Amino acid sequence: MTAAALQELADQAQTALRDGFVASYPDVAVPTATRERFVSLEELPPVIAACLTEAGVPASATADGGIETFVAKGDEERHAIADYVCNTRFPSDPTNSVPLNESQLTYLYEYQTTVLMRCLEAAHVPVDPPPTLGSFMGNYTGQGPATVAWQPYAHVDPGPLGQGIYKQCPQTPEHLYG
Repeated sequence: MTAAALQELADQAQTALRDGFVASYPDVAVPTATRERFVSLEELPPVIAACLTEAGVPASATADGGIETFVAKGDEERHAIADYVCNTRFPSDPTNSVPLNESQLTYLYEYQTTVLMRCLEAAHVPVDPPPTLGSFMGNYTGQGPATVAWQPYAHVDPGPLGQGIYKQCPQTPEHLYG
């Protein structure tokens, strides 16, 4: 993908972020922020969590690749401003927004139905039977899975003890995006 195409994806993501902020808070001036760098999917949660915390909104990255924060009633606007600023400063690398091609989908499917399933089962996490490759690929759209019919992590304990499985058994294979 060309640099111009990646920049177009980055611009589209920033426009969507801005539009979402304006739609939620039409009477609030859009905060000024400048992109500092793109971040990978792996570093996105800890980078955004640190940025939010620095902005006065305590946050932490979770083992499953999410961000945990608490928004007190009446504090939604301040949180939204911090979220907008942090995601503007540290957006996800636009290469992560490129739809997966057939080869990448096959690679992801093979990883999830072999390496990931074996890893989860070795950790005593039950895994439901996977769909066929055709069904898996047919369920995918350019925006990701249309519906999540099969979730390898469906039976992972949501508590602290289960969170380590995401490091032990990564959700996606290395080099999925290149």
